Amino acid sequence: MHCSTSANPHPLRSAGWIFLLLFAVGAIIFPPTLSAQQPMLIPQPRELQTRMQPFDVKTDLEIVLLTPVAHKDLFAAQRVQKELRLVTGHEFPIMALPEPPQGVPAIIMGRFDQPAMRNLLSGRNLSTNGIGDQGYVLDVEP
Repeated sequence: MHCSTSANPHPLRSAGWIFLLLFAVGAIIFPPTLSAQQPMLIPQPRELQTRMQPFDVKTDLEIVLLTPVAHKDLFAAQRVQKELRLVTGHEFPIMALPEPPQGVPAIIMGRFDQPAMRNLLSGRNLSTNGIGDQGYVLDVEP
């Protein structure tokens, strides 16, 4: 699934946040109801593309903040961690790294002006053109 939006004062999506959810394909570790839930995205995306692959959450998932990390960034990661804990019953670790991890399932959070995030977006053929200061890109890969 890929979606983008351009306006929202919500702190989780403010100041050009990018949420890239990268998940390895594998067996679902959590209850089947987790995969059946619909995402609650605020604001609603202006563009949405869905794919047929399953969305699996595994216990080795990491929440990665690309460095440098501001207080707002940590707050947003903690909100994601809390929401995942409520849905899965598992607390996923938050890590601060200069580059996205390779070969592990991760939620990668960063800002459009970070070189590592620009490289990641470019490598996935995703553009931030037309996304305002409070917009976001969400790309989910099974």
